[in-house]
Amino acid sequence: KPNNKLNYKDEKSMTFIRIFDCNINGSLSCNFGLRNIKGVGIRMSNVLRKILKKDINYKLYNIEKADLEEVVNIFGKSSRKAFPSWLMNRRADFLTGDNLHVLSTVLDSALQEDIKRLVTIKNNKGLRHLSRLKTRGQHTKSNGRRGKTIGVVRKKK
Repeated sequence: KPNNKLNYKDEKSMTFIRIFDCNINGSLSCNFGLRNIKGVGIRMSNVLRKILKKDINYKLYNIEKADLEEVVNIFGKSSRKAFPSWLMNRRADFLTGDNLHVLSTVLDSALQEDIKRLVTIKNNKGLRHLSRLKTRGQHTKSNGRRGKTIGVVRKKK
């Protein structure tokens, strides 16, 4: 699980805020600052701002510790009640069947587990991950060659 401890890098100026293993610049507005947390996008940061009842131009260096603790509690066990299911980033989780919203390193490990599961059942998407090819139907003849030589080699005269 991510580190849920809330602390400030510099207690006097409060320029950087650390939450969910992420350093957030305090001079950013609430919407843009919360988007630095892995797993929080534009919509989720806007919903969080509305739950905290902050203005759209509210700077993060003004935020109180109680508000940060509320953000941690929202993403805790009560996230199923706080957000609609269409806003979650892990709907119908394979193991539990619940709608979850995961953040930070938990998001990375969940993604790796999903890819590992697809590889073990020999799904087409898993096999394409294994051979490091595109998985969403893109063309691969000319794009995404990753280091291979591109173009035609001519014979020397």
